[in-house]
Amino acid sequence: MEASTDASGSSADSSEAPLDDSGLMQRVEAEFARYFTGKGNDKRVLTDADKAVTEAEDAVREAEANLASYERDVDEFAQSEATMAEIEAELPGAEEELAEREKDAAAAKELADRLDAAKEKAARAAVDVERIEEDLERRTALIARVKEVEAELASVNESLEPARERDRAEAEALAAKEESHTEAREKETAARQRLAEAETSLAVAQAAERLRELADTVARLDDADAEIARLRKTVPDRPVTDDDVRAVETASNEVALQRRLRDAAAAHVDITAPDGTTITVDGTGHIVGGEPESIALHDGTELGIGDVTLTYRAAAGTDTASDALRDAEAELERLISALGCTGVDEARALRDSHREAAASLTAAIDRRRDILRGRDADEVRHEHTRLTELVEESESESLSVDDAQASVDTARAEVEEIARAVHDLALELVQLRTKPEHAKLVALEAQIAGLESTASGARSDLAAAREKHTDDALVAARDTAVAASETAAAEAVSIAEEVAAADPTQAERLRDGARNRLDNLTKRYNAARDRRLQLESRVTSAEGEGEKLDHARATLEVARVGRDRLRRKANAVKLLREMLVEYRDAARAKYAAPFAQSLQRYASQIFGPGTEFTLDDALSVEARTLDGTTIDLAQLSGGAKEQMALLTRFAIADMVAGAGTDSDETRVPVVVDDALGATDPQRLARMNALFSQVGENSQVFVLTCFPERFDRVAAARSASIQELKGGR
Repeated sequence: MEASTDASGSSADSSEAPLDDSGLMQRVEAEFARYFTGKGNDKRVLTDADKAVTEAEDAVREAEANLASYERDVDEFAQSEATMAEIEAELPGAEEELAEREKDAAAAKELADRLDAAKEKAARAAVDVERIEEDLERRTALIARVKEVEAELASVNESLEPARERDRAEAEALAAKEESHTEAREKETAARQRLAEAETSLAVAQAAERLRELADTVARLDDADAEIARLRKTVPDRPVTDDDVRAVETASNEVALQRRLRDAAAAHVDITAPDGTTITVDGTGHIVGGEPESIALHDGTELGIGDVTLTYRAAAGTDTASDALRDAEAELERLISALGCTGVDEARALRDSHREAAASLTAAIDRRRDILRGRDADEVRHEHTRLTELVEESESESLSVDDAQASVDTARAEVEEIARAVHDLALELVQLRTKPEHAKLVALEAQIAGLESTASGARSDLAAAREKHTDDALVAARDTAVAASETAAAEAVSIAEEVAAADPTQAERLRDGARNRLDNLTKRYNAARDRRLQLESRVTSAEGEGEKLDHARATLEVARVGRDRLRRKANAVKLLREMLVEYRDAARAKYAAPFAQSLQRYASQIFGPGTEFTLDDALSVEARTLDGTTIDLAQLSGGAKEQMALLTRFAIADMVAGAGTDSDETRVPVVVDDALGATDPQRLARMNALFSQVGENSQVFVLTCFPERFDRVAAARSASIQELKGGR
């Protein structure tokens, strides 16, 4: 049985399998396929029925809309004729009203024009009065301005001499204060020089103290750098790690295992000789005698007996254990050569040595980091060099830090005291340099000059104005203009009363209203006439809409009846199929769990613990999962596929036996035909153990041309073809 065979013994492919081989299920499937796709979607026979109903419904809605539109057109045609008759009766009266309103509007406009002319005349007269009144006000203002400026000029001239005295006193005080400020600045400069010298001495003292601290740090840092450089030479570029040791250990164990497997699977020769007889095996001497001695034979084994040398040659393809041993030994040699050692113990020693060197280097780096305390080494060395140069080049007196600091404090206090005095004098100078009294004198002189100029200009303006019009002439012109303005205003008031009675604005509105009425009546008449002509053709051409609607409704009813009958039939078939599928799945699920458990139990003995399988609905193996890696069945090796086929047969046998009782009648035999040809020695040994296990409860028949593949099966009974033929 191949790995692709399902639990029932029938083949399973990746496409959808038939539900059942019974005639009923076949007929149900055929009927279901008439109406639905494999995914349960509607086929064309159903969609066409739905489409026919939809199209019939659309035709009914269209016929209903056309009939309603026809009825609306008939009603609107009658309304248009009535509207035309009503407008024809109103038109003569509207024309007469418009003629009367135009006459009234023309008369009112004539009165309004007369009123505008009277208002314009009154406005010009009023403007003349305002102009003359302004001339009189300017004349009065000129006379008052001349008197005001002359009085102010006399008052200011009285304060001129006291202001000049205050200006002279202010100049003398400024000169004295500037001299005191200059002397204070010179004292401040000398004090600041003494402070700078004291600060230089303090910096040198601090640098000397810091230099003593850095000298020790630099010396320790140099020692640490030298130690790190020495230790780096002891750490190889490619140190031996725990992984390397584990790899060598694994390879060494594999060599030992393959050697044991080779010895177990090897052919043997039994030698009996007199006591003390010496033979050689692959050049190594052996003393035999007494009891027979068994010598393992591998491909190429040399056996020396006296002068005779025998070389054993295994048949092609039968000494795979030796090949596996050679491969394991080659892998071990490759690993130890890469590490530069001779075996597991030396690899472990190299790992420990390299680990100790790396730990020492790490400790040295940590000590260097502690010395620096987060600082950069180059910065520390640079600071040491800079401070050394500063101390060596300094010409200042060698003082302690405390004495130098005291000198700085004394000099700074002197500078601050003198600076305060300079500051106070500067503030006083700022106030004096503004020369407020001098500024007052200049402002006063400028004020006098301005007043004199203003008084002269005011006198000139008054004289020029009186040359054009005397004061009396301006008064007489004002009286004449006032009388003319009053006469024009009275005339405008009289005409305004007539205009108010005629109301030109209202007359225009009534005229415009009459014109709009006539225009609107004409427009409505023309629109009703045009609409009547349009509807006349539409009403005539739309006859028979009722018959079309009746035909569309009949067609819809036929389509709905056909669709509903088809849907009921399709849904019945779908329900029957779902019930049959549900029954089938329930029957199949009864066998799925025991089959999967049995298969996983056997597989864990061959492939290792934790082996899992992915099964499809037909209980066929699709993939194998081992150590978290999932591989499809098609991607497995030939040996793995062969082993999977046998495991599947054993699991099926367990499942069949479990369905009955524990009697022998419920057990089924398992027949194996020439299997395990592609299985490696390790898996072959495990498969033999599994054959022994299964054989405890079931009969396993093995047909093979290579019985040595099943030498490890316990309690096996073998028979050749000849023996079986003879027994028959």
